[in-house]
Amino acid sequence: LPIISKVLFILTILLVIGFAGSITYLRIKTNAAAREQNYKNKIQSIIDKKTAAEASMIYDDETKAFNLLKEAEGLIKELAANRPSQKNKAAELQNEINSSLKILQKINMVKPEIFADLTQTQSSAKTAKLVIINKDLIAYGPEDLFIYKINLNTKEVSKKEHQTIPYLNAANTPKEQDAIIFLTQENTIAEYSPKSETLSSKDITLSQNAALSSIFIYSQKLYVADVANNQIYKHSKTQTGYDKGAPWIKTQGVNLSDIVSITIDGDLFVLKQNGEILKFTAGDQQPFNVSGLDPGLDKPIEIWSYTNVKNIYILEPTNKRVVILNKQGKLLQQYTANEWKNPTGMVVDEANKVIYALDSEKIYRFGIE
Repeated sequence: LPIISKVLFILTILLVIGFAGSITYLRIKTNAAAREQNYKNKIQSIIDKKTAAEASMIYDDETKAFNLLKEAEGLIKELAANRPSQKNKAAELQNEINSSLKILQKINMVKPEIFADLTQTQSSAKTAKLVIINKDLIAYGPEDLFIYKINLNTKEVSKKEHQTIPYLNAANTPKEQDAIIFLTQENTIAEYSPKSETLSSKDITLSQNAALSSIFIYSQKLYVADVANNQIYKHSKTQTGYDKGAPWIKTQGVNLSDIVSITIDGDLFVLKQNGEILKFTAGDQQPFNVSGLDPGLDKPIEIWSYTNVKNIYILEPTNKRVVILNKQGKLLQQYTANEWKNPTGMVVDEANKVIYALDSEKIYRFGIE
């Protein structure tokens, strides 16, 4: 080719390269600007949600405030914080969100008193649960052949062997305070008499292949949660124990296979292993939602309330806490302690604003608001 043609060809190539480079540069710049604008929009959205949450807290709408803060927290996780300044801003916003969440979480770190140490009475003690009758706490467990009585006034600890009725797994005291009814891992029922301090077997007729996980006595009737038959049965008292009973749950399609605890205050509340709480009235399921609780329940083990009790109390070893809800499911307080390792038993004295918690053979006592 002539020299002029070669020059023009090379110039054309250079112009094409320059044009393509300009387009690429503009595209990169546009994308960077879009990312920057998206980042700013998310920052503003986080700030707006945080401001709205604080306004909701002022007007005592804690559920709305909690949801807004969780939405803001989700946006913080979506931030593409690459530069140090962006990372610092994300951390600053997260700290502000955490401060507001702590107010809503209502977590109280208590310094509990060691009310009793069961190892001082029995070095090999292996208790798991607590129940109360009159002025005595009773500690027991499926792997311990003794029950331990702790007097609330003197703190004196005594023990009683129950080798002929082993594997005590759950218990409940009726309002008459005349006995404690125990459930064993072998699906049998036993009765503890506070007068004679003896434990005796009681008859009960169960459905085929029954597997009982929890019991509760209300109006002289024994309610048992049968996870194998996906039902709660109501048993009437007989001279030797309890009759066969009748299915109590009427609502169809309810999954009761993972019940860990039940309690009754007129309505019946079911606590499930997955943290779900169900409410039933006369056997029919009612709407019930827990609001404001963070974190959610993780493998809770006990729920308790009663007719003359104002709130609902839940024990959850995973997060080492006692959760207090009102009867509508709204979070009121959470209590935890550094001393706790794995709390497994709980007795609530709401009238005197005291809770007893069993953890690693020690019974702790602390006050509540």
